[in-house]
Amino acid sequence: MYIKDHRLQGDCITQYACPKNTQKIRKHIALVLHYTANNNALKAVKYLTLPGVNASAHVIIGRNGEVYQTVPFNIEAWHAGKSELDNLHELNHFSIGIELVNQGKLIFENNRYYNWHNKVVDSKDVFIKEDPNTGHRSFWHRYTPVQLAMAKEVTWQITNHYHISKVVGHSEISPDRKLDPGEAFPMDQFKQLVYKQNINRKAGR
Repeated sequence: MYIKDHRLQGDCITQYACPKNTQKIRKHIALVLHYTANNNALKAVKYLTLPGVNASAHVIIGRNGEVYQTVPFNIEAWHAGKSELDNLHELNHFSIGIELVNQGKLIFENNRYYNWHNKVVDSKDVFIKEDPNTGHRSFWHRYTPVQLAMAKEVTWQITNHYHISKVVGHSEISPDRKLDPGEAFPMDQFKQLVYKQNINRKAGR
């Protein structure tokens, strides 16, 4: 996998047009990770590229590791909305957005787990987060190993190509209104990945 002309290249990549996005990114400062709140990559792609939908993303990664790119990396995608990071506002101007197919936070009721569409989620696909101080538990849709592996590869390619030093979740830049990518996402691993990359770059490796 590599990047050419602001698009991912490789056998696992499918390019999908999103003509509604035309404004150029001002500067590549951050990579923002999201979840789609659904369970199907192609449905997410088709929705996010609809002309009348005021949302989009650069890349969507499915649960089987499939990768769709819909917006070139030099063009703004509408993924961050009202947001702030290090005194920068409206992060669409300064970031690349990756959506991972995941149903997000779940509801536990009558010994079953439900997504926000009130559909049952298999218990083997549920991540349980327990607060060590209060004992409060929250329930989240798990990411798949192949999906996370592909997300790491895509993250590596993007941050290395554009010299991006910050990887954040949507909840970090819009904490008052967003939860994604959620407690099931290993955010520390992604931050460490880019941290090591930056160290290597400074060392000239």
